[in-house]
Amino acid sequence: MRDITTTVYKFEELDEQAQQKAVEQIRDKLSADWWDSSDNDQVTEEIVYTIAEALKTPGWDTYGPGDFPGIPHLTIEGWDLERGEYVSVQGRLNAENAPALPWSIATHASLTRYRHGGQVEWFEDDSSWPLVADMEEVQALQQAWENVLHAAIKAGRDAIEYKTSEEYARDWLAGNDNQEFDEEGNIA
Repeated sequence: MRDITTTVYKFEELDEQAQQKAVEQIRDKLSADWWDSSDNDQVTEEIVYTIAEALKTPGWDTYGPGDFPGIPHLTIEGWDLERGEYVSVQGRLNAENAPALPWSIATHASLTRYRHGGQVEWFEDDSSWPLVADMEEVQALQQAWENVLHAAIKAGRDAIEYKTSEEYARDWLAGNDNQEFDEEGNIA
């Protein structure tokens, strides 16, 4: 019986056409089979950091997305950046954690599993009754908050796009020189 072995190659040993095929295969793997919770965490970090930057949360300009400690009193509960397109947020906004919002009559907002496009309840002082939604000041706050979430959704989409891009696949290959391919660029 003959032993049939396939010759394997490192990425840099492949010709240009095989390298392109290898990059496409790695891109496919990175966007599907190899996508994991750490990828989701990195997208969430981008979303949180973008919200903090838009709100001018203290510390946003000191840290980056990967080491930002978070927005006090605000939690990202989940996101869907495909068909559902939302960022789910829970907590409380006020002038301390969201100084960039146009605070005037309202002093805080309560967010319970808030998703983009929903209505936030804006409150004055410690009142248990929300301010009337059609007040000009409340509409300005609501629009500013919606703009923050638009930016967060865009940042999340951009993060996913980068993590599934040719550039990212090539960077991944440069950092994973133990990956092997056949002569045509198929993952071995």
